[in-house]
Amino acid sequence: MKLRVVGGGLAGSEAAWQAARRGLDVELYEMRPHKRGPAHTGGALAELVCSNSLRGAALENAVGLLKEELARLGSLIVTSAREAAVPAGGALAVDRERFAALVESRLAALPNVRIVREEVVALDPAVPTIVACGPLPSESLSSALDALLARAEVAGDGARPRLHYYDAASPIVATESLDLSAMYAKSRYDKGDGEDYLNIPLDREQYAQLVRDLRELPKHEPKEFETDRAAGKVPFFEGCLPVEEMAARGDDVLRYGPLKPVGLRDPRTGATPHAVVQLRKENQSGSAYNLVGFQTRLTWPAQREAFGKLPGLGAAEWLRLGVMHRNSFVDAPRYLTSDLRLRGFEHVRRHRGALGRATAARTRAARGAGRHRARRDRGALAERDDRRLSTVQRQLGVLFAARAARARQAGAPRFAGGTGAREARRMASRTRCPRSGKRWSARVKIRSTTILAVRRDGKLAIAGDGQVTLDKTIVKHGAHKVRRIANGKALAGFAGGAADGITLLEKFEGKLVEYKDIVRAAVELAKDWRQDRALRRLEALLVVGNAEHLFILSGTGDVIEPDEGIAAIGSGGPYAQAAATALVRHTALDVETIAREALRVAGTIDIYTNDAIVCETI
Repeated sequence: MKLRVVGGGLAGSEAAWQAARRGLDVELYEMRPHKRGPAHTGGALAELVCSNSLRGAALENAVGLLKEELARLGSLIVTSAREAAVPAGGALAVDRERFAALVESRLAALPNVRIVREEVVALDPAVPTIVACGPLPSESLSSALDALLARAEVAGDGARPRLHYYDAASPIVATESLDLSAMYAKSRYDKGDGEDYLNIPLDREQYAQLVRDLRELPKHEPKEFETDRAAGKVPFFEGCLPVEEMAARGDDVLRYGPLKPVGLRDPRTGATPHAVVQLRKENQSGSAYNLVGFQTRLTWPAQREAFGKLPGLGAAEWLRLGVMHRNSFVDAPRYLTSDLRLRGFEHVRRHRGALGRATAARTRAARGAGRHRARRDRGALAERDDRRLSTVQRQLGVLFAARAARARQAGAPRFAGGTGAREARRMASRTRCPRSGKRWSARVKIRSTTILAVRRDGKLAIAGDGQVTLDKTIVKHGAHKVRRIANGKALAGFAGGAADGITLLEKFEGKLVEYKDIVRAAVELAKDWRQDRALRRLEALLVVGNAEHLFILSGTGDVIEPDEGIAAIGSGGPYAQAAATALVRHTALDVETIAREALRVAGTIDIYTNDAIVCETI
């Protein structure tokens, strides 16, 4: 059986690899280097056009877990990416050239894969074909695809065969042209090797200047026919907006997006900058860096002007300036079946192929495009085996179940009819553990850390236990959620999610540095926490204080200064507060001893509190 794969990008290369390893003869068509798309620069297979990052690598997040599953399934893309990886904190970023070379050499080594370097200008519905040209097809292939779509069986009315949006790429700068004295090496939250990124700290004035430049400097504007006439604007991909588009949406949008400073405290000053521009290695030799999140449609002279004002980039040698390009895609819900076949054409499948844009593309490239195509063509998929479910399917089931439950709680109607509804119900029904038969929980309760603060006789102690409990299981004994901040002038502790708590602590520290007064800093943080849409979603409680003041801060806008100088939060907070109150009233113990003893008492009562106590005093 022979399979034709059109497009040698990420999805096409993966599809060819998976199908060939399962015995099919594969012809992989790629028009480069004889003809290039608007964003391509070379002729290698699996060329990464935009970012060199494939997003998170840790198993604690969905995209990292999905990559691990694909690696265990023998994914060509994921295994090659890991071999070509460059330091990028918690992300999987690659040396573009080495990554592409690995993918191409491994495909070329398979005896049943023939790489054909020519443009496909027509599609034969009678030939088993995977269209994996990605979002940048040639005009000839686009016309051929349009002709095929015109003959397809369309689900619903008013469908538009091909849709589009605009994407952009970030600038790349030569390392030797950087002024490293204006930067510091650090990964967010010290992930990876801890110093995988170069960081340019911006103060309030420098950040405001960058925002003004992004708004005012000239840009490449699409022609009238390229805009979305229905919406009256340029259709951008919301997951990868041009940096000037983010700047236009609000003064602080960039500070909560690619320039967010959380987890990037400057080790030279001990303070968290107002905003941070990150640079990530472009290759394993470290001879080039790209500006993370700075995809742009500014004109090239405007880019040199705006980015040249950033600290350390005044004499930058730009190896590539940002470019904008149009991405095309098929109206999949109407033109494609659930297994990505073109409606009415058994042998034609369509894959978008932009691996970095959607985790679904990774799954389809590795499993749908290769394994299931091969099994179908060899007659092994005559009857689908619903008992062998992938982890991805189970995760989707949990997602659908959770969303359906939240919708019902909000009074929304149940799923209506239609293919999407049937798929949702089918996935939601597969949410039981294959071993125990118990239903997966859509949300698992996490309980962690009791924090107690005691202020007495001009001294302050904040202590916290170390236990973290996941549902009914203790998963950590030595968590550390008490911090010295503002160069040791204040103490803080948090109860709740680690990322949320650290974000809030750094926001509070920034306010303290700005206003030089702990009372004003507490009030300003509470105002932001209550009013800001992003901060409102953070789930944590803070205890902050110095020798003169002690506060409990919450996302509801509360700023509480306790009467007796005792504050407690977390699962064992009431028990710890009661014990500390008794010790303060009836003993002359110092604040550290009171805090430790009260937490030990709480640990004998509250099952979510242990005696691994961390205490800081000032």
